[in-house]
Amino acid sequence: MNATRQPNPESHFRVHASHFAGPFQITIKSYSPSFSQGWHEHDRGSIDLVLAGGGTGMYGGREIVSPGGQVEYFASGVRHNFRCGPRGIRTAHIAFPGWVHREAGVDPDLIASALPHAGAIGPAVCVLEEVLSTHSPDLLLLESLAMRILEDLAGPVRRSAGRSRWIEEVREILEEEPELATSLADIAAVVGRHPSHVSREFRASFGMSVGEFGRRVRLSRSAIALASGRVRSIAQVAIEHGFCDQAHYANAFRRHVGCTPNEFMRRVGRMPDSVSA
Repeated sequence: MNATRQPNPESHFRVHASHFAGPFQITIKSYSPSFSQGWHEHDRGSIDLVLAGGGTGMYGGREIVSPGGQVEYFASGVRHNFRCGPRGIRTAHIAFPGWVHREAGVDPDLIASALPHAGAIGPAVCVLEEVLSTHSPDLLLLESLAMRILEDLAGPVRRSAGRSRWIEEVREILEEEPELATSLADIAAVVGRHPSHVSREFRASFGMSVGEFGRRVRLSRSAIALASGRVRSIAQVAIEHGFCDQAHYANAFRRHVGCTPNEFMRRVGRMPDSVSA
């Protein structure tokens, strides 16, 4: 079935910057609060860092929710629709042909995914900063950063073949029910395994410890909170995401994302939140 023909969205759409870097096209763009698209598909895949605002839609039979601060992957050739939230949406959009994600090792059946931890936020923010800081960005740097995000996405996928269901349950606990992940013993009890077995097999599957994965998930969620524009204080974000104090949180955020929480908020807030229709 052919994709539904869409009305011209130009009145609701603005490109702030756009560059080609190897096979990647990197665009900073925004849509107005009134913008929506019916069912359609794209012939290229994409990675998006949601800078402000957000929206919802259906993608390959799954509901997607796109809050500010989240990094997302979308495959090519998948029918989807989308509606902007009340603030519109602004993204750093990295588009690429299908052969790029195949060569990077991304599973072709992976339809849409919010990258679950902070590993992708750092290079995505660096892409944003490089594009916005100069009229002539370093194209090799942009290409390398974009490829790094794809490789970060592909890493766990490459190791997924034959992965036990209980390992997936551990991952789901860390991503969706962090309140159950107070200790390795608690996690092991939920999945019916010995803590040392959980620790060993999780590292083999995901390339990092249970604790490190959980911390990156919390950092990723904290980035979404920072990008929301509704933060009363950095200390509040730190406590709400399981860090003992602001200094501890800021050090962890800088180590994994590449900038401090304050710098992150400045970088994702450098342009208006929405576009005038």
